[in-house]
Amino acid sequence: MKTFPVKYFDGLSSFGHQATLNLKEDSWLIEYERRVFVTLDESITNDSLDALIDQEEEPTVSDQNTPIATDDDVAEEDVTPPFVSPIMMEKVEVVWELAKIQKRETISNTNTFYYGDFPRASIECQDVDFPRSIYALHPTLDLINKRYLKLFQMGARGVAMLAFGLITFLVLVYLFVLPPIAESAIQLIPQAYEQILGDKLFTTIGSEYKIDREQTDLINEFAKNIDFNTPYNIRILVVKDHAINAFAVPGGRIVVFSGLLNKMKNHEELVALLGHEVAHVHQRHSLKAMARAFAGYLFVSAIFTDINGMTATITENAQFLQTMQYSRSAEAEADAIAAETMIKNKINLKGLVDLFHRLEHDHENNTLEKAMSFVSSHPQTEARKKFAKQQQTTQKTYEKNEVLEGIWQSIKRY
Repeated sequence: MKTFPVKYFDGLSSFGHQATLNLKEDSWLIEYERRVFVTLDESITNDSLDALIDQEEEPTVSDQNTPIATDDDVAEEDVTPPFVSPIMMEKVEVVWELAKIQKRETISNTNTFYYGDFPRASIECQDVDFPRSIYALHPTLDLINKRYLKLFQMGARGVAMLAFGLITFLVLVYLFVLPPIAESAIQLIPQAYEQILGDKLFTTIGSEYKIDREQTDLINEFAKNIDFNTPYNIRILVVKDHAINAFAVPGGRIVVFSGLLNKMKNHEELVALLGHEVAHVHQRHSLKAMARAFAGYLFVSAIFTDINGMTATITENAQFLQTMQYSRSAEAEADAIAAETMIKNKINLKGLVDLFHRLEHDHENNTLEKAMSFVSSHPQTEARKKFAKQQQTTQKTYEKNEVLEGIWQSIKRY
């Protein structure tokens, strides 16, 4: 029989007795001592005497005319009333039936058990071996949570290691599991909704730039004469900014900086640039990149089909598009699609090679910290330029597009 020190509450008062609990196979035996009095007046009970002895009497306010007693006037008095004998201690035994015992769930070191119906008696025990002993003696009874039992068995060091392992697992899930899941969830978004979302992003971003209206009209006219083989409604905006940059907005919007246009030498380079950015739009690279970056928020929104929550998360981070870096696979895919677009439209692929060469040279010799997203995977630009050269050697036919050349000359005049 295993014994443990406990604090016992009988349910009739808030006073707790220091007691000993004996774990038995068929019951729990609680033993404690309480004080009793032998009274001369049988009408007075021990409970009333307890209250009488414990009560702290408030001193009464004396009348000003009432003389105050001195120490010499106060006779030594016995605290025990004259109708009782001295205090005696009585041993009390309480038996708890196993079927009436209930556990209060807690993860602290204090284990609390209740007994019976209201007003319920209870015990509290802080012995770390208490839960293990209960489970060992009564394994079939639902008195001990096995998870908590294992937790306490591990000790402080074990719990710390478990917590570290859990945190590490959650971080790994957040970094490597949620991003691809969130990216996959993006595929569920209808194209029509993506365009609405892109327009909201575009409105947020566009308010910060000074738009070049003439260049915008010309470059959109230029794009209309190119078959990009995409269902998206491509709309291009030219902004007055010296940065060497361009980026795609989900839904069909493309932003081109005037600084980049000024660097180009021929219309083939512009076709290469637009073909690359349209490929990002068509393959939803921008939306996927944002999904990976804000995976936690978007994943929860996707789980609960909270489209508004997803929209709010993306639009609040619209500036992310300007400095976003695509993955190498996304850049390679956009390069390949741009090359296909140029071949289909019989545009000389030398434009793609020239664009890479020019942007690579500018990136290496310019103090601008924000390089264009087109070469964001630098130093992989050299490998991408090599790909462009390989594609150029396989191109069998190309021709000078007089319409595109005419619009290009108008663009360069501004």
